[in-house]
Amino acid sequence: MFELHLSIIDIIDILILAFILYQIFMMIRGTQTLQILVGISIILVLVVFAHIFNLSSIIWIARGVGRVGMIALLIIFAPEIRQIFARMGGSRVFGLLVGPKREVINETVNAVERFRKFGIGSLIVFEKNIGLGELIDRGVKIDSKVKAELLEAIFKPGGPLHDGAVIIRNDRIAACSVMLPLSTNPHLAPYLGARHRAALGITEVSDAVSVIVSEETRVASVAKSGELITCKDMIELKKQIFRGLYGR
Repeated sequence: MFELHLSIIDIIDILILAFILYQIFMMIRGTQTLQILVGISIILVLVVFAHIFNLSSIIWIARGVGRVGMIALLIIFAPEIRQIFARMGGSRVFGLLVGPKREVINETVNAVERFRKFGIGSLIVFEKNIGLGELIDRGVKIDSKVKAELLEAIFKPGGPLHDGAVIIRNDRIAACSVMLPLSTNPHLAPYLGARHRAALGITEVSDAVSVIVSEETRVASVAKSGELITCKDMIELKKQIFRGLYGR
């Protein structure tokens, strides 16, 4: 009878591998990268069958492709590899999250409530463990306390700072008018505009949490981990922000 003996090292080995695979899956789910990996997996299965049944032509082609395959994959997936390591380095397993105070979230929600009332489009991003310094440097630096009135002034229609996002870092508004990377998810609804795609995009490349208000529908949403969640009221909005920042 077959017996399986696992040592502590074996268990640690399995857990580390599972964590890495989970991080990779969370990064590529819903993107074209996942489709590419599925295609590669199908090719690998065919190669295995070719070896089993000694299909010499397929084996010869596979050997030729294999010589440059690894280099090609590294080039193709370079952005995803960088993002995966950034997420792993920013994980709570490796660092302690110091999130915004409750009053900062309350001020943000108060501003969003007024944005919904008057149909003002806005995008506010909470930085977590993965730093957004490069994006902050490209925006208009403010370094101010988070106040609903200031957020309203920033997103006032027609104002010079209305376009782009506000980034909140360490309980303060670090910058505004920040241009964010757009989502690469090919399955997003076609009616989602640039603001929502930017809100999702930053959560695909970092662990940030975004709060969006649509000026057309006056609907508030929260984006986290590449997922967009529509909030029916301010209580739901606050709950989703807390879940995104603290996991509760």
